[in-house]
Amino acid sequence: MIVIGAIGLDHSVFSEHLRYLIFLGIGLATIETIWRMREGFQGRPPEQVVYRAAVYGLPMGPLASPVVRLVETRQQQGSVGQDGFSDARFEDKLERERRYGEVFRLIEESNGYLLQLEFPRKVPPSGMKAELGVGDEMPDYDYDIALQNGFLVVKGKVADPTMRKLAAVSPAFPPDFTQNVKLPSRVAGFRHRFVDKTLEVALPKKL
Repeated sequence: MIVIGAIGLDHSVFSEHLRYLIFLGIGLATIETIWRMREGFQGRPPEQVVYRAAVYGLPMGPLASPVVRLVETRQQQGSVGQDGFSDARFEDKLERERRYGEVFRLIEESNGYLLQLEFPRKVPPSGMKAELGVGDEMPDYDYDIALQNGFLVVKGKVADPTMRKLAAVSPAFPPDFTQNVKLPSRVAGFRHRFVDKTLEVALPKKL
């Protein structure tokens, strides 16, 4: 709007003649933001917000892409920040974070992405383990995978009914978890496999 006022209406940039055009530009930008990201203004969770493209983004793309590449994260990783000391009386922090779906790596390759998400391996300590006849090895979880608005959503669920009873009375043992992994670019779909308590999801980039 300043360029329109300065060039099209022959107003001086350093005068008050452009003040109404600046307010008009701010108003238009506010309306545009509310329209393009309207799910966010409706109280929806972040993974449901759609970041729609702008027409003026096309000419700005070549100018902004070098900056984006400098700050772009090539690998996402979720895990405990510091494992600290270990003792037989305390539970392994990494294993605890696995039960929340927090131990994962998103690796970018030339033609796509690879997600590696680790599922729990051991049943956490609990006074109910012996009573329910539960061993130390964690049974395999059920899981669902979906692509939603630029995120890969992984939902894990304790399937064994006895294990769900144990989760109900054990600390730091949620029976279900949801992990939303932000994808740096659009993908064409995914394929997955589950090997040795680790979920691997291959996501080819969309051309």
